[in-house]
Amino acid sequence: MDMSTKSVWVILGVPLAALALLFFLGSDFDRAKYDRLEIGMSSKEVQDIIDPPNGSKYDRIRRAHFKTPPPVDAVLTFNDRMVLIIRDGRLVEKRWIGKD
Repeated sequence: MDMSTKSVWVILGVPLAALALLFFLGSDFDRAKYDRLEIGMSSKEVQDIIDPPNGSKYDRIRRAHFKTPPPVDAVLTFNDRMVLIIRDGRLVEKRWIGKD
């Protein structure tokens, strides 16, 4: 295998391996988030669990640019694994629809 073929595999293989790892581990991360959610939480508390601020410069810019208030009434589906129902700004129902 010459050097050019190796670099192609590194350029393509590393990101593909990372995506595969995220795909297989993503369910565990989503399940952990789901388990932390409690009926009666405010939509802001739900948002902070589902999409927690990480304190990075990018995160602060993203949150400042997309100032979307937490939903007052919504049916939310995340990663085809969980369904959250929010009414009057509170989590009233949660369902895990992902594979266990």
